[in-house]
Amino acid sequence: MKKAGCRTQVVGKVKFVFPEDLSWNCVRCGTCCEDMPGDIDTKEKRRIDRAGYKDYYEDEIPGSNIRMIKKKSGGSCYFYDNKGCKIHDIKPITCRIMPFSPCGYDYKMNKIVACIPKRIQEICKGVSEKSRVDVELLDHSAPAIEKTYECLLKLEGKAHNLNWKSKIVKDGVNKMLSERFL
Repeated sequence: MKKAGCRTQVVGKVKFVFPEDLSWNCVRCGTCCEDMPGDIDTKEKRRIDRAGYKDYYEDEIPGSNIRMIKKKSGGSCYFYDNKGCKIHDIKPITCRIMPFSPCGYDYKMNKIVACIPKRIQEICKGVSEKSRVDVELLDHSAPAIEKTYECLLKLEGKAHNLNWKSKIVKDGVNKMLSERFL
């Protein structure tokens, strides 16, 4: 992907920054589902349970209300098959925001930086120089990215017995995200 300016989307009091030259369009290839099943919180689990699904998640991550969706023997998501996602209309936030990820947070400016991680750029069939990201998708993704970032802060705070809103927790999460994704 080329480096260029940024597009800012404001939702509530939070600014979301997306690279302006994002070149991605979902081609429903299943790469995300095959490579990295999502996680769910309690509310998402109840929604999926109400749809009639059972035994699709791992044990809760200690100190959180987050559970990972089980992987099939081949590594793909429990809900993914050759026809696509079985729960597409009710899929969790982590799945809805793919391939975007929070890559950093400027808490002084209340700004979340979103990106498509390098690893995803390499394997995602929807990343190309010829397609443009739909602005509505970015608008839809912004609140989900905020929730994902908040979950990361809470997990990090809990792991170190610190307030998840503290500067030290935010700095730690930002460092981890930049090392992992950028």
